[in-house]
Amino acid sequence: MNRPLEVIADPAAPTILTRRWFAAPVELVWEAWTRAELLRQWMGPRTLTCVSCEVDLRAGGGYRFVHRAPDGQEFGLHGEYREVQRPHRLVSTFVFELMPDYGALDTLTLEPKDGGTLATTFTVHGSMEARDGHLNGGMEEGMADGYARLDDLFAADQVRRQRALPFLWFSTDAEHAAQRYVEIFGGRVVDTMRAGDAVIACTFEILGLRLVALNGNRGPSFTDAFSVQVPCDSQAEIDRVWDALLADGGQESMCGWLRDRFGVAWQVVPAELPRFLSNPRAVAAMMGMRKLDIAALEGA
Repeated sequence: MNRPLEVIADPAAPTILTRRWFAAPVELVWEAWTRAELLRQWMGPRTLTCVSCEVDLRAGGGYRFVHRAPDGQEFGLHGEYREVQRPHRLVSTFVFELMPDYGALDTLTLEPKDGGTLATTFTVHGSMEARDGHLNGGMEEGMADGYARLDDLFAADQVRRQRALPFLWFSTDAEHAAQRYVEIFGGRVVDTMRAGDAVIACTFEILGLRLVALNGNRGPSFTDAFSVQVPCDSQAEIDRVWDALLADGGQESMCGWLRDRFGVAWQVVPAELPRFLSNPRAVAAMMGMRKLDIAALEGA
């Protein structure tokens, strides 16, 4: 069940706070907010058509959206990403190109709540005049309509997104593993199948992916023939995920690979990995690394 948009304008400061709950896990909401092919499907009211959507998701990168009205008039907005902390925090500037002198700073935070995600935005304008102009220019109605489109996207996603389910075969640790992965990456445990007190299987979602952890009560053990790649937007995120997956008995391997304490293989890599792989010097540097070092790859 969807919930209404909450908008709070501070009477003493040029700020706008909004809150909205979505029936989707944090990782999926993050993807919808940061991937151009998804943004163009919901960003803005239904009366406008998104004709251009560009995203360079990194600190110092930027975005630009262009919408077209039924009468052919176009409206552009752009900004620079100041902080990218996948999948919980995104800080960026905001400039409406018809009013370039009234820029603002936006902070988006995403947190798990009630089986879905609470999205909070906090916008700081340069003046009360600019803030009130934003409010009085149809901001609330446009945002509410865009969020309703995002609800539709998530609802369709639940039907279409993933028709094949990867199964992870554990001996007896299926529930513990599923809970641990949700702790590390966000997401949720969808369902736990039991026979009496014994767990048979645990269905869970992380990183926009639904998987099933199965208790087979015997081998075979995991091999490197199956691994999960985790693209990270910063070195801090690589460090966090790497340490969390190694905790309590995991094992490092080479080139960003590791095995967690359950034996599952993971690749913890920069989101910019394809760019690094096109540079022979970066590839050579990567071959000597265990945990990947973005700064060293950039400098190669």
